[in-house]
Amino acid sequence: MANTLSKIYLHVIFAVKGRCSVLPAHRLPNIHAYMATTVRNLGHHCAIVGGTENHVHMLIEYNINRLIPDLIHNLKIATSRYINNQRMVMGRFQWQRGYAVLSYSKSAIPELIEYISHQYEHHRGRSLQEEVKLFLDRYEIDYDERYLFED
Repeated sequence: MANTLSKIYLHVIFAVKGRCSVLPAHRLPNIHAYMATTVRNLGHHCAIVGGTENHVHMLIEYNINRLIPDLIHNLKIATSRYINNQRMVMGRFQWQRGYAVLSYSKSAIPELIEYISHQYEHHRGRSLQEEVKLFLDRYEIDYDERYLFED
C-alpha cells in the first residue's frame, strides 16, 4: 500500500492528584472544551470529554504519527496551567501521575460516547477506583493495587 492509513480510537482516563474532587462542576464544560481543543492542537481529534470533579474520560481519534505518552503529558501540563491560571481551584491544581489508555473498535464507539457523557450517573454507585479496576479487568491488564492510585 502506497499510503499509511489508520483510524485508532483511544479511551483515556486520568485523575486529579489524590483523586480529590476539586474541579468545580460548573467549570467542567469549560475545562473539557479546553482539553478537546488542546488535543486537537496536539494533532489528534477529541470526539468527547467527560468526567466528574476528580477525573476525566476522553475519546480520542489517535494520530499514529505522535506518541501517546507525549499526548497525555502535554495535555496534563496545558490543562493544569489553564486551571491554575484561571484560579478554578483553591491552591495549586495537579493531575495524578499515570493514566489508563484503552483501544476501542469503531462499533463500540457509540456505547463509549454514551458512557463518557453520563459520568455522574455511573459514579452514583461506583467509585473511580472501582471503575478503573473494572476497565483494567475487562481488558485483562495486570496491575498491582498498591500502585494503582497515588495518594
